[in-house]
Parts: sequence; C-alpha cells; structure tokens
Amino acid sequence: MKRPKPVNLTRKLRRESTDAEQSLWMNIRDGQIEGAKLCRQESFGNYIVDFVSFAERIILEIDGGQHNSEEVLEKDRLRTQWLENAGYRVIRFWNSDVLENMEGAVFKIQEAVKERKHPHLASPVKGEGRGKGSRREREDLSLEGRKNGKKDDATA
Repeated sequence: MKRPKPVNLTRKLRRESTDAEQSLWMNIRDGQIEGAKLCRQESFGNYIVDFVSFAERIILEIDGGQHNSEEVLEKDRLRTQWLENAGYRVIRFWNSDVLENMEGAVFKIQEAVKERKHPHLASPVKGEGRGKGSRREREDLSLEGRKNGKKDDATA
C-alpha cells in the first residue's frame, strides 16, 4: 500500500480537523493574532503540524486524549525537541482547554506572537531559566490540566 503524499494527507487532515482545531482556527486565522499569518496542517520535515506561523516561528499543537499515554508523550517530546531545534517555539494545548478556555488559549498565542515580533519588549519572568520548571519545559503545559500538576503532562 502506498503512503499518502504529504499534500494529500494535509488536505485530509484539514477536512477532518477536530472541533478544537476548527474552533481555534476561527479565532486565529486571517491575521487576527497580532497580524500573524498562520497556516494549518502544514508539512514540516517528517511531521505535519496543526498550526504554524513561519514568520514568527511558532507552532501550535492541539492534542486529544490519545496523546496522554507515556509512549505518545515521549514521541511528542521528541517531536517538540526537533521542532525547537529548527528554531520554532512549540505551544501545546489539550483539546478540552481550547474548547473550554478559548480566551486563555488565544491570549497565550498572542503573547507568544508579540514576544517573537518584538523580542526586545519581552520581559523575562522572575526566576526563569533553563533548569527544571523553566518556561521552555512548561511549554507543554496546557492552560489548566497540565499546569495544575496532573499526571497527564510530559514533565511528570
């Protein structure tokens, strides 16, 4: 059986996007976030990312419950590491966080876009570094569930 070409697969993923992806797309498309152009279901290396802003070098991933197993969390961690090594900031949300707290998700995305557009205006958070609990590590935390220390985060 032939492997689908990336362009066919990305089209299929756009047509079959989750409710969370569709809802978020309605809030971030057409430059609604600080004028950033975002694309959805884009082929990127060996991966297909949910949303990407090439100019701001930001990738948004919306994860469903299937991402909650140790095996998939490890794959997500490796994927995030590869994307970050390519120079992109990766922001992950659970589907439920997007659907239940769209305002919070959009705010987090706006902050990331502002930081990337105007890095000289970004103010570091007190105590922020590269060690355990650093901002880079917390990127995989969603708005509520992962931030509150539940076992479903990649850092637990």
